[in-house]
Amino acid sequence: MELNRISLALLGLIALPLGCGSDAPANSAASPALLPDEGAGAPAPVPAAMLEEEVDSGEAEAAALAPPATEEGTPGQVELAPTPTTPEQDGSPEAPAPQTPAAETPEPEPVPVAPFSASFHIGADITWVQHDEFYGATYVDTDGQTKDILDLLKNHGFNSVRLRTYVDPRAADGYDQFDGFGDIAHTVEMAQRVKRAGMGLYISAHLSDNWADPAKQCVPVAWQQDNFQQLTQHVHDYMFELVSAMVAADAAPDLMQVGNEITGGILRHMCDAGGLPIGNAVVNGSTANWGNLASLLRAGLEAVKEVDPKILTVLHIDKGGDLNASVNFLRNTEQQGLEFDVFADTAYVRWQGQPNQWRNTFTQLPQMFPDLLFIIPEYGNETASAPATPTTMRLANDIVFAIPDNRGIGTWFYEPSHPTQAGIGIGVVELVTTPEGTLNDPWPEFRVTSQSMAVYDQMKVDLASRL
Repeated sequence: MELNRISLALLGLIALPLGCGSDAPANSAASPALLPDEGAGAPAPVPAAMLEEEVDSGEAEAAALAPPATEEGTPGQVELAPTPTTPEQDGSPEAPAPQTPAAETPEPEPVPVAPFSASFHIGADITWVQHDEFYGATYVDTDGQTKDILDLLKNHGFNSVRLRTYVDPRAADGYDQFDGFGDIAHTVEMAQRVKRAGMGLYISAHLSDNWADPAKQCVPVAWQQDNFQQLTQHVHDYMFELVSAMVAADAAPDLMQVGNEITGGILRHMCDAGGLPIGNAVVNGSTANWGNLASLLRAGLEAVKEVDPKILTVLHIDKGGDLNASVNFLRNTEQQGLEFDVFADTAYVRWQGQPNQWRNTFTQLPQMFPDLLFIIPEYGNETASAPATPTTMRLANDIVFAIPDNRGIGTWFYEPSHPTQAGIGIGVVELVTTPEGTLNDPWPEFRVTSQSMAVYDQMKVDLASRL
């Protein structure tokens, strides 16, 4: 039985932390912060649409969706309108007004960002950090010192960051209707920090206003009335705008993912205010019509290469423990003539099974698809029984690192500072105990544990040849 994430739309909001004080932005009384519940120091509220939890996707689909909709459009490649030379950057920050430097001190030239040179990414998806910092979060290393989150991660061998992004997170069904985190502008801002820190950058474009996974692929509100040709153009233009904005900001990603956990396709559902499916979209990219799905994916993949052909393009499903399902997906991409660089397969014990199953998948796939690179885009700090281990952090990295010819190029720990909120394992931070006696994510100070960081300290040594 397949298990997948959907938003916890019924959790509601909780009070702002007392620590916000006069430093909080003017709209903070109505704004959420990414903390999980009412215990442990009165953390700031979490927008329900930003919380995800895995559920039985079959039950979710049966309960929430209308009868299957008809497919529109014919299989094959859709002819797209020409891309304007300078795309509009609706969500991007305005450039600052130029300043006239003093005659005796001319403004220095910006220092170019050095390209990421490692052949293996030890990464973390820290999308929530930007939101947490907005509400006062701080990060404390194992030496007791408060540090910038990127400096802390680099100190223990992490060299790459994954960020998730959404078409319009402020939309009626959006991921962050309060502050708009996860839009192009916020993503570019965080990406600049990552690249200036000398780290690798991997962007997951969900092609939705909200979280996308196999159980929910919400069509962005602004695209919902359009036909298949228009929908395909939207995918192309959005991806072109996103990548163009990042390149222009000297924050070009090393990897760009088109869609998120697209096992059943993309742009499939109409969703409510909490980002939960309430029916199937008439015009969609379901795997029920691989021709349509391929046209949509092709539009996004080609847009990335139009901006910067050096960026590695990624397709991502959630079958790290299911070799047959992974092979089936990749065979369909071959039949449709889709060209991409990297195949990503999620790997959690909770949803994809034991690490031995992941190992089988990542051993067999490279032999069957010799032109692809491979990554684990999401994993956690979980216990496992096959093989028995108190943490899967090292296993996930070893499995991908072992792929021959350096074709396994990285892994990304999903939201390591929020294991309770994410519903995955035990993270890498000291958890707190609520008045009810349950463990919860800390707030506003996140202290990493020596035990978890020791795993990455050792990997920094053992995998040094490719870092």
